[in-house]
Amino acid sequence: LLGTLLDASAFFLIYFFESFYVIIFAFLILGCGTAFGSGAGEAWVTDLLRSRRKNYLHSCLVKKQSLGGFALVFSGILGAFFVKTFGLSIIWLIGGISFIFSFGILFSAQEHFVIRKRENRRISQQMKVSFQYAYSHHVLFYFLLAAAIVVFAGNFGSIVGWTAFLQELGLQEYMFGYLWSAMALIGVIAPLVGSYFYKKSFEIQFILSVLVISTLISAAVLFAHSLFVAVIILLTSSFFYLVGRPVERVYFQKFIPSKLRATVGSVESMILSLVAALAMPLAGYFVDIFGAQITLFISAILTVPAIFVYLKIKNYK
Repeated sequence: LLGTLLDASAFFLIYFFESFYVIIFAFLILGCGTAFGSGAGEAWVTDLLRSRRKNYLHSCLVKKQSLGGFALVFSGILGAFFVKTFGLSIIWLIGGISFIFSFGILFSAQEHFVIRKRENRRISQQMKVSFQYAYSHHVLFYFLLAAAIVVFAGNFGSIVGWTAFLQELGLQEYMFGYLWSAMALIGVIAPLVGSYFYKKSFEIQFILSVLVISTLISAAVLFAHSLFVAVIILLTSSFFYLVGRPVERVYFQKFIPSKLRATVGSVESMILSLVAALAMPLAGYFVDIFGAQITLFISAILTVPAIFVYLKIKNYK
């Protein structure tokens, strides 16, 4: 809840102030909001379902991703209209208001937790225990290492590279809203398709398969010389990434005890955020030096080591 309010505050700051330094401060607040929400959201849902002896986590995460994608379909279309009518900054005002609505909805949500008085730890102690647990656990260690590689590579193929590349190919600014809607529609369909092929005890094989396919499709950007081909590559690679996302999250939660669930999730977020913080400026530099298309191709190449890391994970129960 606190993270949601911080996110809203950051969006409002960006809307009402045009100073570069205020925007930097707003993104710091946004990072704090992300930190409060990281780990806590999945831990909240996972423990609530387990307290009711419901084995619905995979189904819940699939529906969450699909509903999020469904909402983004409309927000992309509306965003394109508002940006064309009122200018690009309007997205921050509308985004801030949406976070306020989210806070109101979540405020009345149920939560299951048990206060363990004898196990109360300071934050530093809890983080240390969570770090040690993740580091010493065979699956979690390789899972986090692979995730870090994917995030590092993904920042080269993220909005920094794709926005520049699509603009070079002639996509107008307001048209990005329609493109995000198309990607969001894929976000609705992909997890449902993944559920059809997903089987328990074969999570790693599933995750590995979609990662390999997504990487190969992303590498094809080197041969994209038209806007149509580039958009098809972006949408298709996004589809396979989103197909595997709910399975990844269920598999990750499978090996974490309840008392460490939120903190280990925060450790994951902290590691991936640090990787992203290092990768994003480097990605921007590569776009300036080598061009957006080459940077996107490099993103696919950088993903390859993650495939070999996943191969080291056995299907532990």
